[in-house]
Amino acid sequence: MTVQHALIHRYLHKRAKSYIVKYGTDETFANSKSITTTQTLVEIDNLYADTDYYWQVVGVYENGNVTSDTFEFSTASTRRTVFIDGVSNTRDLGGIVTSDGKTIKQGLIFRGANVDAITDEGKVQATSDLAIKTDLDLRSQGETGSATKSPIGASVNYVNENAPQYALIADYKENVKNIMQVFADEENYPIYYHCQVGRDRTGTVAALLLGLLGVDKEQIYMDYEMSAFSK
Repeated sequence: MTVQHALIHRYLHKRAKSYIVKYGTDETFANSKSITTTQTLVEIDNLYADTDYYWQVVGVYENGNVTSDTFEFSTASTRRTVFIDGVSNTRDLGGIVTSDGKTIKQGLIFRGANVDAITDEGKVQATSDLAIKTDLDLRSQGETGSATKSPIGASVNYVNENAPQYALIADYKENVKNIMQVFADEENYPIYYHCQVGRDRTGTVAALLLGLLGVDKEQIYMDYEMSAFSK
């Protein structure tokens, strides 16, 4: 299975009125997610990388429901890209192994491009699938138009703090302090942070965060260069 999505074939035959696909990381399906469909194929996005998942299908019939056996699949051990419709260059900063062998937790910090053109589907993905609570906008007010609310939704806290890039960090000491204070407050998580295209300023902040967490330089370089594969 790929990190980005799992394709689950329908387990039951066509006589059912609809199907409920349940999936999660717990074999008992505690806190599981579900998708209701009439289609023969279901695409599931935004799964965690390097993780075991369990799934089953409930066929909804006119005279009752029928539940399939429980099945299992594992996602690939690679970087976790995520999907937010209308937004590009999006990925999880988690999953990277530090120099002392620890793994940065997934699902807490997401990086990407601006969310100005996020669609209604993207808003659901951001707030439901990824549970984003804070939109940290690293652009200048000249780029944001002095925005005070996040395009992701009213439930998302919006913070605007102009960020540096490359060797300009020394000229943005106060900004960097303010940015790091956002990440230092656990009430802000999960956080989605971005600049315009999610490369230079976003990549510079990622380098600072990963360096503080003990990630070696090669991994930091690789994270930065991943943006070259985005749209």
